[in-house]
Amino acid sequence: MKAGKIGALAAALASACCVGPLLLAALGLGSLGLGATLGRYHWVLQGAAVVGLSLAWYVFLREKRRMYALASEMRNERTTRLMLSAATVAVVAFLGLNLYTVARASLSTPTVLEEARAGQKAVPNQAAAGALIRLPVEGMSCYTCELSVESKLKGLSGVLEARAS
Repeated sequence: MKAGKIGALAAALASACCVGPLLLAALGLGSLGLGATLGRYHWVLQGAAVVGLSLAWYVFLREKRRMYALASEMRNERTTRLMLSAATVAVVAFLGLNLYTVARASLSTPTVLEEARAGQKAVPNQAAAGALIRLPVEGMSCYTCELSVESKLKGLSGVLEARAS
């Protein structure tokens, strides 16, 4: 049925800039280039996922009403409903993670880069052994971006702990 395929596409769109780069990184193909590219279109992908999911539910419910009016059974109704439900959970989860990241960023203290631009504090360029280094990173648009940055930093020699926000 078309509705199930549209729902699956919506879930793929919602996760494209988050899961895609992580999957490529897990395969050893690297993710920073693709992640940065998809990150620019992050909210467009999220919007397309919501529109696609809405369309999928509309198509499904329209077909269900049509079959009910004909006093007929809808083929693969249960499978399609489960697929659309799973796609809805995926889209809502990714959208929720991204909104959480935006909310957390708006409530947090100014970043080192913002402080440096305001002339309040210099951005450190070198650090002594065992020192805390704060690096400005722009373009992180979702929770998964933070995980990718943390993972890459932890993989560097001499890095004991990394936290991206």
